[in-house]
Amino acid sequence: EMEGGSSDESQYPHNREVGCAVCSVVAVGGVYTRWGSTSCPDRNTKLYDGFTAGSHYSHAGGGGNYVCMHPEPQFPEGFSDGDHNGNLLYGTEYENTGSVDANHDGDGACVVCVSRNPTIMVQWGRRTCTNGYTTEYTGVVMSTHYSQQPMDTICVDMERATHAASDTGDQNGALLYTTEMEGGSSDESKYPHNREVSCAVCSILDDDPDGCLGESACFPGVECVDVPNPDSGFTCGDCPEGWSGDGETCIDIRSHSVYTAAFTRFGSRSCPEYSTQLYEGFTASKHYSHSGGGMDFICMHPEPQFPDGHSDGDHNGNLLYGVEYENTGSVDANHDGDAACAVCEATTGSNVYVQWGRQTCSNGHMTAYTGVVMSTHYSQEPAEAICVDMARATHRASEGGDQNGGLLYTTEMEGGSSDESQY
Repeated sequence: EMEGGSSDESQYPHNREVGCAVCSVVAVGGVYTRWGSTSCPDRNTKLYDGFTAGSHYSHAGGGGNYVCMHPEPQFPEGFSDGDHNGNLLYGTEYENTGSVDANHDGDGACVVCVSRNPTIMVQWGRRTCTNGYTTEYTGVVMSTHYSQQPMDTICVDMERATHAASDTGDQNGALLYTTEMEGGSSDESKYPHNREVSCAVCSILDDDPDGCLGESACFPGVECVDVPNPDSGFTCGDCPEGWSGDGETCIDIRSHSVYTAAFTRFGSRSCPEYSTQLYEGFTASKHYSHSGGGMDFICMHPEPQFPDGHSDGDHNGNLLYGVEYENTGSVDANHDGDAACAVCEATTGSNVYVQWGRQTCSNGHMTAYTGVVMSTHYSQEPAEAICVDMARATHRASEGGDQNGGLLYTTEMEGGSSDESQY
């Protein structure tokens, strides 16, 4: 149900159930949300602008991510405005704590955009994008206060725009705070203790593939077989070794692709074969004991740029810490090592995803890397589950001390509602 306050109650009445639609579009560019704005960057297409919604800052349960609500809602069949109290969504306010704040108690806006470039990523710690990527917008890292309940970490435009129905009252539903980097397992030579953290949303235009060449309709060197009468046409054989495709079009997966996709290889300082390394850095997250703050792990850029007006004062809104590996069992590695990460650009496909429970990818999909499922300890505060490379590599400034900021533990499957014949 949508709750009143910082939401737009003229569109989403208090206590009414909320629908959703999963959409696809035939388009060249990538779809993304620009948090804290009502407009899209130049050369982007605006789909819609709305308000940012999330869980109440004090609620232990509910969705852990912020969503951008459509301005023309459609409600599920059978909805009512009764108070049923299952999962609850609230509009989101900006909260001030320090030197780079804006629009205290303003109700957060958002806009959904289509970039002309298909690959979209966030470079955490930057104001402008590196590695030839286009900067779509510059923002500050924001999430809940470290003492509240956890939500995801998002890149909010420096404007911190408010939506059309914002009333600046202190509604205290979902909340957003700017973020400081804390010392310990982080790289303090680059990210000083207590300094606010920037972010940049980046895009890149993918390469066009080579078409089929030569007299045959198939790729050169690929067998072309005529379809016998009474049918017509042709079929192509397999692409040469080291190439991928349908036989008509073959792509050299060692150097060139139709599409690219950016992904993070946690627990490594290098990228897999058939990918390009953009940068390596250190893994950051909230403190293992903090109930609030961003619940995701992010890879910090090695060449940080800080927001205008930053300070090294202790403002304590959202807090980021470097992350250590912790040992508990038989597949552990590098206890108390400070976790590395690498941001990579896949050159073999337009999508990178995780197959949970596998060491190699099924369905003919290429394995980028193999890892173990890791997150916080079950007795600590929740964070997302990530796939960490078996190497559990440490970053360049790792010192091996017991810093206990963000923590990662290996994962076991428990019985009950799982499939115990498989796990």
